[in-house]
Amino acid sequence: MPATPAGASLTTVTSEEDEMPTTKSVTTAAPGDLVIVSGHRVGESEQIGEVIEVLGGVERPHFRVRWDDGRESLFFPGSDTTIRAKGRGAHR
Repeated sequence: MPATPAGASLTTVTSEEDEMPTTKSVTTAAPGDLVIVSGHRVGESEQIGEVIEVLGGVERPHFRVRWDDGRESLFFPGSDTTIRAKGRGAHR
């Protein structure tokens, strides 16, 4: 697994073309990338949003996200977060 700066978290980055997901630092997210947060309970659907702005630094990455329901919020990614790179399909 690649080394990351202290305090930086890793997230899975996937695309429909990938056979195996790749992992990179969430600080590499860019405007237009999709944020997918998995459900926390059985039957709970995932939340999907688009990165509008990348905020914070390497030690505390966070984003301004526009969610599918139209809300905008500041989002601090966790272990349940997947970032899908812009232009890699699967926007729902």
